[in-house]
Amino acid sequence: MRVCKQCSLEQPLEEYHLNKLSAGGRKPVCKTCRNKITREHRATHGRTETPEQRRKWQLKAKYGVSLEDYAVLANEQDNKCKICGAGHDKGQAGFLVVDHCHTTGRVRGLLCSNCNSALGLFRDEEESLKNAIRYLADTGF
Repeated sequence: MRVCKQCSLEQPLEEYHLNKLSAGGRKPVCKTCRNKITREHRATHGRTETPEQRRKWQLKAKYGVSLEDYAVLANEQDNKCKICGAGHDKGQAGFLVVDHCHTTGRVRGLLCSNCNSALGLFRDEEESLKNAIRYLADTGF
C-alpha cells in the first residue's frame, strides 16, 4: 500500500506506474492522478510550453509539489542545499533538486545535485552513510 502524493488516498502498489529510478520501483502519484495530470498538461500546453511551465508540470507530476511549494522550501533553506549548505541558486538549471524518500514518496527538502546523487548512490541507507563516515575518519584523510 502507498499514499498518493496527489489525491492522498492509500492504494495498492499496482495502482502506481513503475519507475526504475525509484527505490520502491513505483511513481509517487497513482495511475489515475498521473493520467489526469498528463491529460490536463497536454490539453493546455502541448509543445508550446515555456521552461517554467514544464518545470511546474514536472514538479507536480513527480513529487506533488507546486512552484509555490518549491519557492517556500527554497526560501526556508535560504536557497542553500540542506546537506552541504552551499548556495546553489546558480546551480544546475538554477534550481536545487527536490529530495524525496523513495519508499514513501515524501519530500524531505531541497539539495544540490551532488548531495542528492550521493544519497541515491547510498540508497538512502543510514547505516551505509555511517560506515562511510567511519571509513573517512579511520583513514585519517
